[in-house]
Amino acid sequence: MRWRPPRRRAPLRHARAKVLGGCSSHNSCIAFWAPAEDLDDWAAQGCTGWSAADLFPLYRRLENNDAPGDHHGRSGPVKLRTLKGDDPCGTALLKACAQAGIPTVPFNTGRTVIRGANWFQINADENNVRQSSSVAYLHPVLGKRPNLEVRTGVRAKRLVLDGRRCAGAEYLDPDLVHTRTVRARREVIVSCGAIDSPKLLMLSGIGLAAHLREVGVEVVVDAPGVGENLQDHPEGVIMREARQPMPTTSSQWWEAGIFYDTEPGLDRPDLMFHYGSVPFDMNTARWGYPTSENAFCLTPNVTRAKSRARCGCGRGTTGTSRGWIRGTSRTSTMCG
Repeated sequence: MRWRPPRRRAPLRHARAKVLGGCSSHNSCIAFWAPAEDLDDWAAQGCTGWSAADLFPLYRRLENNDAPGDHHGRSGPVKLRTLKGDDPCGTALLKACAQAGIPTVPFNTGRTVIRGANWFQINADENNVRQSSSVAYLHPVLGKRPNLEVRTGVRAKRLVLDGRRCAGAEYLDPDLVHTRTVRARREVIVSCGAIDSPKLLMLSGIGLAAHLREVGVEVVVDAPGVGENLQDHPEGVIMREARQPMPTTSSQWWEAGIFYDTEPGLDRPDLMFHYGSVPFDMNTARWGYPTSENAFCLTPNVTRAKSRARCGCGRGTTGTSRGWIRGTSRTSTMCG
């Protein structure tokens, strides 16, 4: 029987990490310096303090890196190490890249790789323990600082506002029934990620007034920019069944990367590929696409997407209400 792709448009899972350390605790364990050109673009657009000259010294301060180069830090809290590259399939991939005109070049040298491939550095120690922001910064001081208390298993519900000033936050206990309030003497930092940060602001009455009224939220501040201009790099999956057994152990399964320029004259790559030594089928197999337990993947993604999306809230004003993401193609993704 010939396989046919499903006709129904499949919603995509948009993973968010409800864990200490956020994405640094659950996403691929890759340590990569951002291209200086991207950082300088941010600064040129008004993000003061985000240029390469501002941030590269901070990279050096945070890392304890085993790679050569005076630009690397040796005593920071985040341990970075260079992979040895003992995956035969990944090794074959790098050889194939070189034959196709994509040379094997070192990463994290302080210079932007426009076209090149290699094994990544990873944020993991010599015992392969992931060096998330939680492991590197929080774990060493938990229980040792009187001015630090971490409450896990709770869910931010809304901000507490005194007029137009944020004075604290309401949150749901792990039972999702009881609400508690914490108040701040100095400041409140909203750090819920690219999706839940605007959602929390909107549930607190801060956002586009027309949208807040539409979903039954009292308007405190009409701030049309909240939830706007969501950017993410579109990523596809190329998965192929391997002819030989794939590795059964790995540092983190996504160990190599490829950068490529699709037209001459670019000062930075516009395509990036991750190489994975496992099948990456969470968005495909459940919709009937073929898969294999012995496969490898390449995930081409656009490094600087031109499309933009908007986050919004579903009807309801509780901290567990659903949100949505709407892109330029007028498709929506529901978010819990």
